[in-house]
Amino acid sequence: MLEIDKEYMLRPFYGSPKMTLWLQRLGYLVNHKRVERLMHKMELRSVVPGSHTSKPAPEHVKYPIC
Repeated sequence: MLEIDKEYMLRPFYGSPKMTLWLQRLGYLVNHKRVERLMHKMELRSVVPGSHTSKPAPEHVKYPIC
């Protein structure tokens, strides 16, 4: 958890998949589920915004459904 916290302070845009790869390169035997659980326990989440694919464009015309 200490290594996750250190890396998160340097790179807050890392989610659990990238954090898992980073820890594995350091020699830790972890999988993505463990890293997800620990990041959730530490209340850490990536600061990258998600996709907004379901928001309609404001300039599109809205037609009534009859």
